[in-house]
Amino acid sequence: SPRIKKEDADQEHLVFDSIPDNTVGSYVRLVQNMNFLTLGEVKVYGIVHDICVPKPMTNLALNKPAYQSSTLSSDNDNDHNWEASNAVSGKHKRKSTCTETDRKNWWQVVFSKVDATIHKIVLYNRYEGPYDRLKGAVVTIRNSNNKLVWESEAIQEDDAKQLVFEDFPNDVVAGCNVRIMQSKNYLSLGEVEVYGTIPILEEEDAKELPKIINYPWVGIDLEEPTIITKIVLYPQNDHNHEGCGFPIHYTIEGALQNPNSDTSSWFVLTEKKEEDTADTPRIIEIKPPQLVRYVRVVGNQLRQQDDQMQLVEMQIFKEEEADTTTVCEATNEE
Repeated sequence: SPRIKKEDADQEHLVFDSIPDNTVGSYVRLVQNMNFLTLGEVKVYGIVHDICVPKPMTNLALNKPAYQSSTLSSDNDNDHNWEASNAVSGKHKRKSTCTETDRKNWWQVVFSKVDATIHKIVLYNRYEGPYDRLKGAVVTIRNSNNKLVWESEAIQEDDAKQLVFEDFPNDVVAGCNVRIMQSKNYLSLGEVEVYGTIPILEEEDAKELPKIINYPWVGIDLEEPTIITKIVLYPQNDHNHEGCGFPIHYTIEGALQNPNSDTSSWFVLTEKKEEDTADTPRIIEIKPPQLVRYVRVVGNQLRQQDDQMQLVEMQIFKEEEADTTTVCEATNEE
């Protein structure tokens, strides 16, 4: 606790900036034992974590779920697989990832359900070379609302075995997943490390959070991670039942991990508000296209005369084939 020196007491303002790094607190107190205590203003600068306590900075991507657009066949090399999880194993000098084709490739890791504070990203090239696979790749960070919050192109020298990204706005960026896209070459990675902190909800404070409302919803399991571009919803169109049960306010959500075991894995793809009656198909473009395995439509608000949510059919279309190919259909005629 610093003390104000006698020779500093008549200054217009005093600054205390020799506080140890990562000091965490919830209040500041000034004590005066020898005189009246009079203050013009007190300013405290720092990061507010609300009801959260930050963990020490660590590699957030280690052993977290990872996905990629395709995986190179290992038929000719039984000792080596090229799976996406190799890049988050912590063993970048042993195994690498590699895609099947040399166009429009991507790799992604989801390391948090809430936004983490990211300080640095390190990409390791495949340990045995070649070392040019990351040239021109684009690295992105998205937050828990699926909003793009940062992106950068990988500027790589020919023999560089790793690339470091830490030039973020205000030195940090908040997000929950990192994606690497390579459109001009095979995408191959030795390891991806994401350094930062994830807030932890304190148990006592968590009890005071509002309860989640259980809105009605209809969902689909696409059976594998898929980049989707369009969803078409079909409301009731029977005579005298046009639009019956179709929500006037709804959210379309996606998830990569099984939401049956972890309901917090859902993230918002888009939100819509309709007129009182919906009797024609609703075509919803997903921009930008999103990687999901599970998709659901959540009815946030129904019409006053409806007591349950109803859809005749839901169609989901994947990337590059939105005009011709349906990934999955869900039909509900109840």
